[in-house]
Amino acid sequence: MRFASISLLPLLLSLPLVGLAGPVEVTASQLNVRSGPGGSVLGQIPSGSRFVGEGRSGSWEAIDYAGRRAYVSARYLKPAQGAATLRITASSLNVRSGPSTNHQVLGQVSRDQSYVRLGGQEGWSKIQFDHREGWVSDRYLNQLGVADRLGGRSGSGGSGDATTTPGGTSGASTPPSTTPSTTPPSTTPPS
Repeated sequence: MRFASISLLPLLLSLPLVGLAGPVEVTASQLNVRSGPGGSVLGQIPSGSRFVGEGRSGSWEAIDYAGRRAYVSARYLKPAQGAATLRITASSLNVRSGPSTNHQVLGQVSRDQSYVRLGGQEGWSKIQFDHREGWVSDRYLNQLGVADRLGGRSGSGGSGDATTTPGGTSGASTPPSTTPSTTPPSTTPPS
């Protein structure tokens, strides 16, 4: 009995794959960031930069980059060990060059975008925004990872940094608290 040989490779390559779905680190010396899988180059990010992998399309990993969805080659990524993931809760949030509203605005991020927390200071978290690091107010963030907890939710954070939703709220799911939560953060990766 003879069986016909059918190549499934073209079909498999066209299917969306589950990506690293969580914090990832760049392993290439410089990695192109693209507008879509194989799309135009938006910029470059250096080795060691950390972003949140949001899923794959073929060999391309989706990330949030400079306030928008972008894609990088998954070949040059590895899981980022010990990284906490932050989800933006405000409809629009300024990213600043330092941890206060006195610092220059580098750009904006939007609700449901995810970034890796690189550090923090008195109510502010440092994120990898694009090829630069930037600061966002902790008042408009949810932490999804468990690697480290947000420190100091009180302090100099956020006044005038978040755009409110039409209903008049900042978009945050809960008001800021000065006491730590007894509920552990979710470990479910962003979808």
